[in-house]
Amino acid sequence: MSFRRDTITKPIFSWARGVLPAMSETEREALEAGDVWWDADLFTGNPDWSKLLAAGEADR
Repeated sequence: MSFRRDTITKPIFSWARGVLPAMSETEREALEAGDVWWDADLFTGNPDWSKLLAAGEADR
């Protein structure tokens, strides 16, 4: 038995589970999808356009 896990972590997780909203189906699907691929570049404000174009060429 771990003192930290049993006396600190478990109570905090129990509390958080009660106050945080449940995960929506859309959020669950997004997390299970895995990689954000080029979308992450897009949201940085400085996307690597060559990466996107190279992916399109690979599909041909």
